[in-house]
Amino acid sequence: MVDDIVVEPFACVNGSFAIEVLIGIESGSCFFGPWTATVSNVIYPLTYNGLSWYAGGFTSADSIVYIEICHPASAFCEVVAIANPCWTAASNCVLNSFTAAYNANGCEGELAAVSFTFSGNSFGNNGYILSSNNATQVYNLGDSTVFYLPALCGDSVVLTLSDMANPSCSLSAYLGPACCPCVVDTIEAESGPCVNGSFNLEVGIGIESGSCYFGSWTATAEGITYPLTPNNNGGWQAQLSLVGQFVPVIICNTPTNYCDTLIVNNPCFAGNNSCGFAISSMAFTSGSNGISASIKLDTTGSCNTLFTTAVNGSQPDTTTLFEDYVFINGLSSLVAIFNIELCHLADPALCKDTLVNNPYYISKTDDQENETKIFCHQNQVEIWSTDNIGVDILDLNGKKLDNWKQLAGERHSWTSPYPSGIYLIHSTSSKGKNIYKCIIGH
Repeated sequence: MVDDIVVEPFACVNGSFAIEVLIGIESGSCFFGPWTATVSNVIYPLTYNGLSWYAGGFTSADSIVYIEICHPASAFCEVVAIANPCWTAASNCVLNSFTAAYNANGCEGELAAVSFTFSGNSFGNNGYILSSNNATQVYNLGDSTVFYLPALCGDSVVLTLSDMANPSCSLSAYLGPACCPCVVDTIEAESGPCVNGSFNLEVGIGIESGSCYFGSWTATAEGITYPLTPNNNGGWQAQLSLVGQFVPVIICNTPTNYCDTLIVNNPCFAGNNSCGFAISSMAFTSGSNGISASIKLDTTGSCNTLFTTAVNGSQPDTTTLFEDYVFINGLSSLVAIFNIELCHLADPALCKDTLVNNPYYISKTDDQENETKIFCHQNQVEIWSTDNIGVDILDLNGKKLDNWKQLAGERHSWTSPYPSGIYLIHSTSSKGKNIYKCIIGH
């Protein structure tokens, strides 16, 4: 239960006012919880100072302001009418004219300076506001009439001048895009390694002032324009695919049309990327995570450090050359022979492969199954079986070209003296016959 509510307004300051509220609570739940004041559907929280309640920032264009004081928890509300302390200045406001123009040589960094003038009656007595779609500044009468806004150099600018106490007392002026000359100290570029015919270009741009702080940047080379995107180093980057060796790359700021040209050494140029390598040696170790291979490479020319590895036709994995070695981990001890293929990532056609026996191979001699493994590699065939077998080599017409017998567990290597093509390999054991197709080529 509330006996009475008294609202006392404070003086108008810059077009708004505050209130002090005295609430005579006699009993009930309204002793507890927050109170609010609502004006024109805007809710202001009331703050208790031990004796009374307070709120600020009220604005109204009416001479009488109706304030609804509520205790939300109990749904108790009461409307109190007060005289608007900001009414006199607002109600008499008349703005007759407003003009604005960019200052000659008025750029400060990335900001453009605008001078403005206006005339009116009872305008700005409690302050006024000048705003664009991306900047706002508050003034009092007698202040400098210069307005600063970001020089985005994009769309036209709409400036709106309005009275602080009466926002409807306003006029607008229209200007062209806000542009300031682009001043750049240095532009530096660094090329990354060539990967699959393209490379990452990192660009550092030392902007001193002007509209080039804003908007997008591009890199144009060999007639193709690439968008530059921000990287994690505070600079810009783009993925380029070029043909020439020393290529002019034009770096441009799109809004200002500022451009500068750099000469970039193309790491994907054929002469720059003449890599050659050979497999020098290979060693295996066995651990809890399987078998690991350490492969030493002898490289010539300009090779980057990225290679791909594939074992027995698996999907290639990318690995890094470290001190002339690449490493393959997780190989199985249940595979008798590894067919290892290495390729230079920047030139997928540059590959080397080799067949090597698995020194840690574990034979499944206890499963009583005839298991035969055949590996075809260039003009060589490797054959291994868990059983005694007879082997026949035939062409596609069924003509027998060679044959032999081998004991269980033996590994037999056969080198083809015949032309490249598809050949049939028959293996016969006590458990039956298997037929395999093998592509043999020099």
